[in-house]
Amino acid sequence: MNRPQGRRQTRVEAEQASFDNFVKNCVDPAFSAIVAELEKCGRTVTVRHAPFASTLRVCCGPVDEINFKIYSCALPNSIFPYVEIKMKERSGLRVNRTDTPLKPIGPGVSIDTVSADDVVTAFNKYYAMALNQLGES
Repeated sequence: MNRPQGRRQTRVEAEQASFDNFVKNCVDPAFSAIVAELEKCGRTVTVRHAPFASTLRVCCGPVDEINFKIYSCALPNSIFPYVEIKMKERSGLRVNRTDTPLKPIGPGVSIDTVSADDVVTAFNKYYAMALNQLGES
């Protein structure tokens, strides 16, 4: 993003830069590891990036097992990665889980303290839930 020289970075620009750095250093490596493992199991995995979110979609044949989205949530003095989950049950109804922090927020916890391992751990937890909902585990 090009700013005129001398103009201060806005809060939105700073938050976007922070989230972009988080995606590059944590989400991308985590998603790469997840994709590699799931493809070994015959799953089709799609990764999409948008300005304030990254999504990993897992399908087994025609069945959409889970959509795992990490998005930037603005807090009063910072941003933090939150997770939105979409998965199906055996009945075909969608279950939406939104506004869940990627990891518990507490003293000393910030977007800079979230690791790729935290992303993988969160995905594995929700993917196990999705498979359970589908009756596959």
